[in-house]
Amino acid sequence: MKREEKTFQFTLVLKNANKNTAKLEDNLYKAGCDDALINFRNGTVYLDFDRKAFSFEEAVRSAINQVESSSLDIFAEKVH
Repeated sequence: MKREEKTFQFTLVLKNANKNTAKLEDNLYKAGCDDALINFRNGTVYLDFDRKAFSFEEAVRSAINQVESSSLDIFAEKVH
C-alpha cells in the first residue's frame, strides 16, 4: 500500500532571532523554509508551517533541520 504525504500544521519558536535579525526571511527561505509564515510577537520569532510529510514527526524534524542549517546562528526552541 502506497503511503501518501499529508500536510501538517505546526509552529516553531526560534531562539537567537528577532525582527532585527539581518536577512532572516531570505536565509530561512534559502534553507528550505518556503512553506512557513514568519510572525513576530513580543520580541519572539514564530514560524507557522504547513509542511507535507508522511508523519508529524518527519515534518517537524525536517523543519528544525532546515532552520538550524541556515547560515544564521538560530535554532528551534519549542514546537507548538
